[in-house]
Amino acid sequence: MPWWVIGDGSFPRASVGDDVEVFAELITGTSSRLNRAVTAFAVPAYGMAPRESGDGRRHWWHLLYGEGWSAGWWSDAPRSGRVAVEGYFVATLGNDPGGPVAVRGRVSSLQSVQVRLDPIEGGGRREAGDTESLTEMNEIPVEFESFSFPNDGLAHRGVTGVLVDLELGDPPTDRPSFDPGAVDAGAGVVWVMHRSDPTVLRIDSRQDPPVVREFVLPLPIEEPSGDFTRRVHATDNGCWIVGIHDVHRVVVDGEDVVAVERVCVGGGQPSVLRDGQVYVFGSTSDRLVADRRHGMIRRTADAEALWVCDPATQSWREVTDRQTVFEVRRQGRRPDMVADADGVQWMSGRRGVLRRSGDETTAVDLGGAVTGTAVWVQPRPEDDPATAALLADITVGARFVYAPGADDDPEPGCFTEGNAEFERAERS
Repeated sequence: MPWWVIGDGSFPRASVGDDVEVFAELITGTSSRLNRAVTAFAVPAYGMAPRESGDGRRHWWHLLYGEGWSAGWWSDAPRSGRVAVEGYFVATLGNDPGGPVAVRGRVSSLQSVQVRLDPIEGGGRREAGDTESLTEMNEIPVEFESFSFPNDGLAHRGVTGVLVDLELGDPPTDRPSFDPGAVDAGAGVVWVMHRSDPTVLRIDSRQDPPVVREFVLPLPIEEPSGDFTRRVHATDNGCWIVGIHDVHRVVVDGEDVVAVERVCVGGGQPSVLRDGQVYVFGSTSDRLVADRRHGMIRRTADAEALWVCDPATQSWREVTDRQTVFEVRRQGRRPDMVADADGVQWMSGRRGVLRRSGDETTAVDLGGAVTGTAVWVQPRPEDDPATAALLADITVGARFVYAPGADDDPEPGCFTEGNAEFERAERS
């Protein structure tokens, strides 16, 4: 556990016996006394650019999976399948959406790690390999000793982190808690989208206590990049769900049933619902972004500052009217906070779903959520007028005739026995 991860607050001030979770990376290719033999299953991080170390060697990011744990790993060659390597695990901040999942376990021991810090010509110090010494401790320290050593050209020893042993134990049997993302309210109902999973909550705030229904939608699981992978917009009879890749409409059909239909392919963030239409904002200026495949790149501004989802054509149409652009963009808001028609404020975050009325803030109990049914209304390309010409080009008529020979009597129970449609049918 490096000192900077602890100082950042990303790892709790844990003591022996506490249950914790941590994101880990396996460090290999060093002569550390902390090294151990590790056998795991390696999966390349497809589409991710390699990085180059100071000595010119290139490394590719992989995900490792072991018995009850996962970790990231920079390998000096592409690997796939079972691997056996030597190294040690280091805690990371876990802010990579394509990185490993958190490891959960119980702290069985804590030891401070002290290493020799050799002076570097021109100033500064670096850790010397194979010089670690360990000292037992009972809890994670609040702060570390200062690294301000005298500039005397000599080596000094300093504490650089804490070695944490975790007992992974048995896999959890409890259902994972709901991780709330975007929220919106309308018609006496509050909708809360999961931060990553295709799960949405429908909270009937007209009842006391509020009645919570959970719907698992036929949508992909999104990478939990940031706090909001999808945004939700409430309507009188359901909600709209807008992501980077698509837009879906959810319509309530009874107390425990919703119908889900994809309206537009492609999406964007942030989004706004105005007069029954879904808008997404475009970028109005060039910007630098960290790209998974290419590293730091310049992304040019979008052609238009605003786009609207057109259900008739199931596509996006640019908005050029300046007044409309102004009115829609000024309606943008935080996706994790909304006020309903009664002035009650609803918030979502790491502490769950909160309801604030006046000076009183209460947490909504999500544990007793009723599981509803989501009906998938799948779009048919042949129903889209825009694809009619394409289907005409690739569709041909054909006649299939089944003419059995003298010795080709179908067996009893065979699907061809007495099947006139099979014996003579015309198909496209």
